[in-house]
Amino acid sequence: MKNYTINGIELEFNDSNLIPVYQEQYRLYDRFLPHMAKYLSGTIVDVGANCGALAVAMGSNNPALEFVCIEPEPIHIEHFENNIKKISNVVRLDKTMVGKFHKPLDKVIEEFDIKKIGLLKVDVDGYDWDVINTFSFGEKPPIYIEEDPKLPWQYDKYYEMNAKLNEMGYNNIWIFDNYGCLIGFTKDWDMVNTLNSYVNRMKSGKSAMTFWYVDLLVCQDADVDKLAPGVMSYINA
Repeated sequence: MKNYTINGIELEFNDSNLIPVYQEQYRLYDRFLPHMAKYLSGTIVDVGANCGALAVAMGSNNPALEFVCIEPEPIHIEHFENNIKKISNVVRLDKTMVGKFHKPLDKVIEEFDIKKIGLLKVDVDGYDWDVINTFSFGEKPPIYIEEDPKLPWQYDKYYEMNAKLNEMGYNNIWIFDNYGCLIGFTKDWDMVNTLNSYVNRMKSGKSAMTFWYVDLLVCQDADVDKLAPGVMSYINA
């Protein structure tokens, strides 16, 4: 076990967890959502909550937020349960996997009786599309999602997911590299797919790696005015 301080709060991590390493090396790594916390309300649904560092960082910036965190890996859960004691927010944990052959995301939302999703965050290492496929979009909250295909066949799954999000009205897209730096804003999902293809070519050895994957904040038109000031203050900080 190792300790690392985030937002002035000492947290614990398993020895193989790279969050402390990356935060030391890259100034913006995993710092966007904690910054955005003060621009959000309701319940944050965190799929792939790891050791709870994100919930703690966001919660310490906005004590009114509630969290439903999903993390099935035992290597993270003990640290998660200790870390969330450091904030006053309501934090609830589901220890199951979410996806087509596991528990649907809709079922999690129903079981926890979530009334208002302030943000859906998904980070499950190459299977984010599988989580989205089990969400019925009865509510259309802002979504923060990692697009990091690990295997060649997963690229098509992300392209299909992106087409679905476009059809559902998620046509406002802030794109970040994996280090936390904003690449830009677009309303064109082809730009996201082009960047994923670029990353795939780099991983295939056709060029030096400049970044490894993209993170996206996507939302409906109705949420742009709420989120845009937070994004602007982040990039100007």
